[in-house]
Amino acid sequence: MNISYDKEYLILSQIESNPDATQRDISRHTGLSLGSVNLLLKKMTKEGLIKIESIPAHRVAYMLTPKGMVEKANKTVSYIKRHYNAITQTKEHIKNTFANLLKDHSALYIFYTNDEVGSLIITAIDELSLQQRAAITLIQTMEEAINPQTPVIKYYPSNTEGSMNYANPIINLLDKLP
Repeated sequence: MNISYDKEYLILSQIESNPDATQRDISRHTGLSLGSVNLLLKKMTKEGLIKIESIPAHRVAYMLTPKGMVEKANKTVSYIKRHYNAITQTKEHIKNTFANLLKDHSALYIFYTNDEVGSLIITAIDELSLQQRAAITLIQTMEEAINPQTPVIKYYPSNTEGSMNYANPIINLLDKLP
């Protein structure tokens, strides 16, 4: 991932939504240092992506040029592609992890939550074979894990468990992913 590329995208987005923003405003809204904002604004001005106009009270206004608008659109598409690919790779890793665990265990409980990660896990499960899907039970509480020999797959940090003792073996999905 190109860090400079993402910084430029943040600045272009901020200028597009608020052309009257000062460098300090851009810095505060993007989380970039004031020095980085200054350097990137100069760079993007030289590249013709933004235009600087003086306004009264010793201030300047930043505007996207047509070239800047095209560049922002291209950066948006690239951003979406990179993140979509990362999500797809993560789903594939999850799916492969479940398939590998099912080679060692006849069944799995998956501790499921209704969030983005939970949705990704559901998608991974849906792509498994019918036999593999039949061996997986989604649970939302540990009380639902009725067979104490069946491992429970969780996907939240280990420190959230505290000192709870469960009858079932616990496998942290986060530890299994690359």
